[in-house]
Amino acid sequence: MNAFAEDLAQAVESLNKEFLVGDAQTASANPQDAASSLVDTTIKKESPLDAPAIRESLSQEAVRLIGSQRVLTEEDGIEIESTSVSVDSVDVEESSQTSSTIVTVDLHIIRDMGKDDFGENAAWEEVIPYVTRLNETTGIPMSLDIMNEPEDQVEGQDPIQIDGPVAPTPSTPEEQELYEYGGPRDEVETRGLSAANRAKVSRYAKKHWKNYNKNYRRFGQDCTNFASQALRAGGWKHKTGYYKSTSAWWYNRLNQSRSWVNAEYFYQFALKKSKRTSMHSSPGKLRTGDILQYRTKRDKAKSHTMITTGRKKGQPLLTYHTRDTLNKPLSQIRKPNRILYPHKV
Repeated sequence: MNAFAEDLAQAVESLNKEFLVGDAQTASANPQDAASSLVDTTIKKESPLDAPAIRESLSQEAVRLIGSQRVLTEEDGIEIESTSVSVDSVDVEESSQTSSTIVTVDLHIIRDMGKDDFGENAAWEEVIPYVTRLNETTGIPMSLDIMNEPEDQVEGQDPIQIDGPVAPTPSTPEEQELYEYGGPRDEVETRGLSAANRAKVSRYAKKHWKNYNKNYRRFGQDCTNFASQALRAGGWKHKTGYYKSTSAWWYNRLNQSRSWVNAEYFYQFALKKSKRTSMHSSPGKLRTGDILQYRTKRDKAKSHTMITTGRKKGQPLLTYHTRDTLNKPLSQIRKPNRILYPHKV
């Protein structure tokens, strides 16, 4: 299994180097042929990757990278100076229902963009799960899913905790109040953050984008929880109230308000109820420490929350959980089916 993961990392690194580093104009002219050709030469015969399902998925990923490179260079003026890929973790799960083995390889991809507009190192990093289903009898891969995009949140539902401190069950009236309302009274009200405080938001995000803060509970869909943590580090104060109310925003050892962990509830609290944020006229005006959310055109609720952690050639760089990402250029977030909501904090 380690051989499969290592071969996969090498193949993904080859694709990134070929199509993101330097001049990929030739590939842009005929991306499908360029992608298939490189995948064929990258995957060696009798390699664990030598299966039609792997080739097809990697070819599609190469086409996506070609499109990314065109936008980065032609529209953003950003050049990827180098790239590297390593295996972050490997998880193997036996599926009795489908008579198959599911292998999830988390690849840590680092794309060096040089210095950002403030003179700091600007690496675009991602931890991307590559999920493979192997035939139980033959061991041949039947599919390869590349989980580039973050999972959507559902309005009105709390994400499921998967790690971090276990919240005890309330056992006294005081603990029940903490669980439902966050506490007996509010802290000092929060208004717009200063540049220094927004810098604290950004520093927190850069520190914990991949190395999760163990003092907080971790959720399967963790983007808004992560953004709330960063804003708390930057100076946002708790607003107590019933945990399902969009007028409350808090976290404690027993529970948290829904607005702390749910993208739509966060939007309603931050912009509508508390007025702690306002909307920039365009996402391109996002400053370090500001928040970006989006929803798809088919949905009414916001589904993802991100933190601005820098700028490169005037392009905001976004950091978030689910999937763990550092300094992703705004142009790589924009999609025709997405509506963006740039919060000024």
